[in-house]
Amino acid sequence: MAKLLSRLERRWRDARSRRLVPPGPLHVAHARVSGHHLLVRDNEDVGRAIHFTHDFETAETRYLDRVTQPGATCLDVGANVGYFTMVMAGKATAGTVYAFEPLPLNAALIAASVEMNGFNNVRLVRTAVGADTGEVVFNQAADSAYSSIHDTGRKPLARQLTVPIVSLDNFLTAEAIGPVDVMKCDVEGAEGLVLDGAAALLAAPERQPAAIMIELYQPNLNLFGVTVAALMGQLAAAGYSAHTLAENGTLIAHDSRSPTARYNFVFLAARGRAMFR
Repeated sequence: MAKLLSRLERRWRDARSRRLVPPGPLHVAHARVSGHHLLVRDNEDVGRAIHFTHDFETAETRYLDRVTQPGATCLDVGANVGYFTMVMAGKATAGTVYAFEPLPLNAALIAASVEMNGFNNVRLVRTAVGADTGEVVFNQAADSAYSSIHDTGRKPLARQLTVPIVSLDNFLTAEAIGPVDVMKCDVEGAEGLVLDGAAALLAAPERQPAAIMIELYQPNLNLFGVTVAALMGQLAAAGYSAHTLAENGTLIAHDSRSPTARYNFVFLAARGRAMFR
């Protein structure tokens, strides 16, 4: 009954927020994330959930809040307005969070939120992430969370712009970054390109991310000609075990024979199985 009431309350809050701040022109609001400041676009789906319903990807939030250690090196690939950047930065107080975000306004909001929190452990990287380093035409959706290298079609296309793109292998080498502890990746279907551009990283057990939280949503992946099964196989070949998240943020071993409505998965490397369960 409590879960039903909670869902009903979230729906009521969402409906009310759409009357207060309908989709359309830019609208920025101040929200709180794990006790930290965050500027969100509250007439977009992500910002609306954070600001009005206070219920954005709670299992994922609880997991990252629990496993991110003070000295961690974290990658937030597809940071959007920086929700998970702030979650990880609040924990990795003696580490570094690298937040990759190619859309100028979202990157500006992340920079402002970092400043508001007084964080000195966030490095904002204003690029897309893919298989190569250079430039790419990026499709910005009317709701920025649905933007990607290909037009996902989930929201109307607002504009196309040329942005820099970097592979993780090139970036980590250029910046002389050592082992990665936590990597979150949500790039609306381009996850396979991100993994391809991190081939050297994933092949090095001593450097590969101990934990990877990644969105694998087949309708988005279709645009890039890859499948959830193929990307899971790619990570398994690199020594990772697949898990889904329980509501309280704990891990459940993924059984590929059982269908799941989940689209965010956690993959653990051998060195992460003891620390990050």
